[in-house]
Amino acid sequence: MGSVLAYAATGRQPFGSPDSGFHAVMFKIAQEEPELTGAPEGIRGLILDCLAKDPAARPTPGEIADRLGPVPGSSPAGPWLPAELIASLGQHAVRLLDTDTPSGGRSPAATATHVTPPPGSPPPASPPAGAAPARRRPGRLPLLAAALAAAAATAVTVPLLSGTADAGRSASDIPARYLGTWSGPVLRDGEPTGGQRRFVITNGTVGEVVANSTSLGTTYECRSDGKLVSVTGHDGHPALRLDTTVVRSVPAGRCAALGEHTLREGRGGTLVWAAAGRTATLHRTGPAEESVPARFLGTWQRPGDDGRGSQRLTLRRAPAGSTVLTTVTEGLGGRCTAHADFYAAEGGGLTVGPSVVGRPAPGCAPGSTSVLRLNGDGTLRREFLGDDEQPRTYSRAE
Repeated sequence: MGSVLAYAATGRQPFGSPDSGFHAVMFKIAQEEPELTGAPEGIRGLILDCLAKDPAARPTPGEIADRLGPVPGSSPAGPWLPAELIASLGQHAVRLLDTDTPSGGRSPAATATHVTPPPGSPPPASPPAGAAPARRRPGRLPLLAAALAAAAATAVTVPLLSGTADAGRSASDIPARYLGTWSGPVLRDGEPTGGQRRFVITNGTVGEVVANSTSLGTTYECRSDGKLVSVTGHDGHPALRLDTTVVRSVPAGRCAALGEHTLREGRGGTLVWAAAGRTATLHRTGPAEESVPARFLGTWQRPGDDGRGSQRLTLRRAPAGSTVLTTVTEGLGGRCTAHADFYAAEGGGLTVGPSVVGRPAPGCAPGSTSVLRLNGDGTLRREFLGDDEQPRTYSRAE
């Protein structure tokens, strides 16, 4: 319902179209807010509520109907759809949902199929003499029509999304040896930058999005979709050439596409990435690097920097690229919340990207990329890769 309203109000799908890439759409649905630029204020709030990440926070059909009702004290508005279309939608709703009884006392199913009862069965009961056939209130038909529209939109969108992935599996230009998740440190002109680059490569054909890329620096995290341009490098040797589009930037506006990216096979089962003077030798990652270890999970706490408040840090299990860390800081300035995404678990540490402030407060600022490690005494140490923050130590909350 929220997606249909968003499309009707803006002319765009709120989380991007399948052309943006299957993984990008799924990520935006799970992690990002809908794009509602141009949506009228009168309906924007309803759309946001319908698209809430928490199902329990979404309005019920009855609440939606109440919110879309006429403004108290205003004159009733006429139907905004032609009468013929309203009648047709109502008839379709009745047939599909089987919620009404047409004139004559027979259900829609009975008008289409005759079932012969087994021998010895009692005859069907007749309605009491003079009883009028049950009718649903006409006021519910527009709501049913809206529900059907939402269901139809879902029925169309899901095959489009799943079809994109299925098509890639059945006819793919990507050699199997390229498929999977790859990660490695970034060099620029041969010198380490301190950044990391990760690619998730899936099946697909030329012109389709076949890769999702994450560039992680000390103060930024960039995510891009990679559309396959060719499976041959400019030198004529096998390689994947990708045209990338930024789909997420932390902080906002920090990231930019680097032009064409090239991936080719390296030594020892590696991939070599190159773009705009940057290179990286990428190693295939395993499941252990793509999930938060159980020993990190839970809530951790420490005293506030001013000695009066406190900070709680919660880690949850989620795959790489998802939000796994949430901090809640309470002090004289108020309550501040922030979150960060999981990059990788390697070398006994847990790397998360720069934090994004969700609920600001005085003195609350986003943090740089950090690495979390467990100390021998059972405490948690968070080391920031930026130069402006000191390490922090947390104890497990009771």
